[in-house]
Amino acid sequence: MPEGFLTQINFPVLSYHHRFTGTRKHRPADICNWLDEKIAEAKAKNDDSLLSGLRGLRQESHGAAIKNLIGRAGRAMGENEAQAKARQGLAGNLYTTRSGLSHSGSKKLDPQEVGDAHNLARFLIDAAIQYPHILNE
Repeated sequence: MPEGFLTQINFPVLSYHHRFTGTRKHRPADICNWLDEKIAEAKAKNDDSLLSGLRGLRQESHGAAIKNLIGRAGRAMGENEAQAKARQGLAGNLYTTRSGLSHSGSKKLDPQEVGDAHNLARFLIDAAIQYPHILNE
């Protein structure tokens, strides 16, 4: 197999479930209110990157959105809470791998992760076809 082959063909699989998350949810109101205060302070400092970062914190992370989606898919497909949590842990690990590949290029793709990503993407697609509401919760 050529060097980097697995990364080239499986990066889309790792990224696919990342794009499947729909919209990220807002954090609780008390946290958003606190962030709004910090945003107002940052506006006074005219720091656009700080403003952007603070605004982004008003929503849950992409990793959390993916884990939540995988949990909804698991419950919809009849998994018990332990099974759903295990699948969410796997999704978190794969998201970390995706981030390492796409942001720094420093992560090596393990062949086991390739199979895990494939199986997780297939599971999520099956769940979304059977229970499309999981994408909008």
